[in-house]
Amino acid sequence: MVIWRGSGVLVLVLAVVGLLVSQGLAWALLGDPLPSSYIPARDMIGIWLGAGFLFVTNLALERSNKPRTVIDKETGKELVLKEKHDFFFVPMKYWPYLLLLLGVIAYFKK
Repeated sequence: MVIWRGSGVLVLVLAVVGLLVSQGLAWALLGDPLPSSYIPARDMIGIWLGAGFLFVTNLALERSNKPRTVIDKETGKELVLKEKHDFFFVPMKYWPYLLLLLGVIAYFKK
């Protein structure tokens, strides 16, 4: 079960896109089938590409997501509304860094 809020599902989508791009580049540059010794590096680079795509996407979302201030009629207090983007309860802005770490883990995992 995948849990997200706002555009948080882009974490999964962009990570998969990064992996697919690295797979395609590896096949184009090194041929198919890819030697098994290159697979961990390909996976790490793919996850890092996804992290880069996600970082840029998050910057664009943050710039376009201006906070809105409304006044509560009952209390007269101002409320600031801003859309949130989460994936598995983790804000989207932290996922690029988590993906970088996951890429390193994928590289050293056997």
